[in-house]
Amino acid sequence: MPTSFFNLLSITLLCLLSACSAKTYQPQEYSLRDKLIRDFEVSGTISITAINMQENPRVIYANLLTFESSYQDIAHVMAQQLEKEIIENSTVDGDLDKQLYLQLDNFYIEPGNKTVTFHIDFTLLGERGFEKHFVFSSAGEELKQSGIEVAFDNSIALAVKRVLYNADTLQYLARKNLK
Repeated sequence: MPTSFFNLLSITLLCLLSACSAKTYQPQEYSLRDKLIRDFEVSGTISITAINMQENPRVIYANLLTFESSYQDIAHVMAQQLEKEIIENSTVDGDLDKQLYLQLDNFYIEPGNKTVTFHIDFTLLGERGFEKHFVFSSAGEELKQSGIEVAFDNSIALAVKRVLYNADTLQYLARKNLK
């Protein structure tokens, strides 16, 4: 009988500690190295808007600590960084401005011993039926002393890089008509 009491007490304490250890992750831009994105052409000014609705925070990492974040906040930072990288790495050739919408569908980090694996799914929507879905996983990202929150920010930057390496997206950005 005392053994099951101590087991129950241990489980209860563990649950209480887990609840107390939840942290809120506030995404921030993680700068990409210069010339990591090759120069490309756009047909005009490109604006990016995150379209995730306000929602309760979701668990994005659970190990010894639990991190939660709002997909709306993560999508907003992704959209800002994508727009910034487009401005810094593109040449405008034309006056056909475009509006892209970013919808974050999934974002979580899978813990490992000394590495983590990022999982990010999102969709870019544009005018005249442009839609590109990205499913991005990157295994083996080593956790440095800078910590897990920097790893979260880095995963957002890598997703932005993936968009700007995608041939369909670059063709859409450069297209001078939307017929």
